[in-house]
Amino acid sequence: MLLRKATEVFLELILASGLATALAVASVFTFYRYVRRPSTVLMFFNTAASAALILTGTLLLENHNVLIAYLFFVAYFYAYTSLGRHVARYDDTFRMLFLSMGYTRQEFFVNYLLVRGKWKLVDNILTFSVIGTAIVVFCDEVRRLYPDQGRTIIFTLIVFSVLISVSSWLSSDYVNTASKEE
Repeated sequence: MLLRKATEVFLELILASGLATALAVASVFTFYRYVRRPSTVLMFFNTAASAALILTGTLLLENHNVLIAYLFFVAYFYAYTSLGRHVARYDDTFRMLFLSMGYTRQEFFVNYLLVRGKWKLVDNILTFSVIGTAIVVFCDEVRRLYPDQGRTIIFTLIVFSVLISVSSWLSSDYVNTASKEE
């Protein structure tokens, strides 16, 4: 029963995160045509923040279809932030080289970043689907096994996820990304 539930949720999240990632790719390339840096608010959205939002959704939303729709939007922001970081990192490093070779910025995005980012897209889809499946199945089991304490346990996990997200965001803010080797 648990394996069947996990498989159903995983397949639903693969589909939702795949669609959200495709939408995020279009958004990133449209947005970065005009702006070089992603906003600070979106850079806060890391894996721990998405886990906190998934936990919040499983805590507050009872209808499974509404939960999947909510997880689509969480997957979109997760993919958008991840791809935004990917584009910003390679834009800072390689854009001038490509522009000096006669390419336009749009050709740089499409020919280089999309080709180099295809595994990043697969990583986004699989990571979000696995994390989301684990959280949804875990929360369902916690509610089933501990009906009186389920909300408290899930809320505690939300608080821990937010704390990890904020500490990760603050630590990445102080790291010089230009000094890291690829």
